[in-house]
Amino acid sequence: MGAIREGDPAGFFETARPYAEAAEREFGVPAALSLAIAANETGYGQRRYMAGANNYHGIQDQTGAGAPYVDWRPGPNGEKIQYEARQAGFASPLEGFRGFARFLTENPRYKPALDAYRQSGDVNALAAGIHKAGYAEDPEYTAKITSIIRGIPVKTGVGEVTDTRGVGVQSSRGAFDIQGI
Repeated sequence: MGAIREGDPAGFFETARPYAEAAEREFGVPAALSLAIAANETGYGQRRYMAGANNYHGIQDQTGAGAPYVDWRPGPNGEKIQYEARQAGFASPLEGFRGFARFLTENPRYKPALDAYRQSGDVNALAAGIHKAGYAEDPEYTAKITSIIRGIPVKTGVGEVTDTRGVGVQSSRGAFDIQGI
């Protein structure tokens, strides 16, 4: 495992996939969900969108020691209300992906969504379930994440990509057309 490529969807998925798969083996959180959330939060791995080191998933720091940044939540009339928050930092990309998986599996509010995923294997329903449980305040979050999941290249063998499953995948950080990866 090496550096994660920034800003290029194909390069991001190729280089971040080993970290997501390692976290999936350890915690059971599907790599596709982890990759999609990381792509959405960082515009496909761009460090400029990470306040905390190797924080590809935008995990907030609850101790007060994290890196400060400005986030937003929807207001009562759909407007964006900004607030100050702190983002956790991680020692490496692997620790960042593990931190995200740990966050989901150790937080009781996500247990029903994870349990349903373990029964159904439906990663899109898992994305909707964690959103409903309070992960991310953007009302369009589930649609964004499931759109990105559809754009993750499918591996059928070592290093072989046969399908991209998506066109015009858009993250919160910008739109990308990934057809033909």
